[in-house]
Amino acid sequence: MSPSGTHLGIAPPRLSLLAFLALALIAAACGETPTQPLEVEPSFAKATHWPGKIVFVSQASGNNDIYIMDADGTDILNLTGPNSVHEFSPELSPDGTRIAFTRNSQVWWMYASGRGARFVAAGYDPAWSPDGTQLVFTRNDDFNGPAPGIDVNLYVINADGTGELPLAIGPGTQHEPTWAPHQDVTYVSNGQLVGPGIPSGAFEGREPEWSPDGTKLAYHASQQYGGGAHVNDQIYVYEPGTLLPVRVTNTVDPIADRSPTFSPDGDHIVFMRTDDWNFDDFRQVSWSAVRGVWYQEPGALGSGLEPHWGPCAPSRTFPPC
Repeated sequence: MSPSGTHLGIAPPRLSLLAFLALALIAAACGETPTQPLEVEPSFAKATHWPGKIVFVSQASGNNDIYIMDADGTDILNLTGPNSVHEFSPELSPDGTRIAFTRNSQVWWMYASGRGARFVAAGYDPAWSPDGTQLVFTRNDDFNGPAPGIDVNLYVINADGTGELPLAIGPGTQHEPTWAPHQDVTYVSNGQLVGPGIPSGAFEGREPEWSPDGTKLAYHASQQYGGGAHVNDQIYVYEPGTLLPVRVTNTVDPIADRSPTFSPDGDHIVFMRTDDWNFDDFRQVSWSAVRGVWYQEPGALGSGLEPHWGPCAPSRTFPPC
């Protein structure tokens, strides 16, 4: 992203895969000082096919629009623009047929083709229930108690806009929800991760996302190093029942890694790498069952914000799967 807020490196619809970084192996424990990544044997970094689709936000048309692309970075299509409104936080439904998103502080969804956009509720940052019938989202509510201000709360609503119910109400900030498969909602409460299988108060983190089978939780967290002189965001993966999360990316200030999301098969994670001023691009890490580690795939997929990886639904998605 440039200082003016314009995202660089993405052309109009249908970009090719970008490739410019060397291979890196990321297998560091939580809390370690960042080190130089180790090289990966080429045989462990060859992917023949990336499953599903990735939706994301870009300013390539002048506003924040929602795009969809193949998981290898090709066949990019602008679904919502150009227009005069701004969209954020897209998320594919569990069956890949719909995309929930934020439009001007309102929750909407549309079909994965970009057609049929429907208003749901006032709020932002929606996430689908595992069966695709409900959405959990965030809303800023006025608080008129002894210390008037704004509480950030979570609500659940049917996808047709009916049956709204409060889920997590102040004090403070309850936001960035994600729905664990077959379980409860996970979210960030005043900087702490809260959800099924997460010990109370155990982890600070942001933007949690469960793997499709519910066995792994990806999120980003800030890490201090250099005696506290530097802080940057890294991607972690936590498996409920284990002692500590595993750090799966390895960068140094001012580079930050955020917005992780799992592939439909749970073996890959796409995330946003940014320095907050000059670029925002997408990278991938993959699980090697042979090595028992996460490693970084070569190159970048493209530029933008808030990627979300989901299944491809041939009947609703254009371009086709």
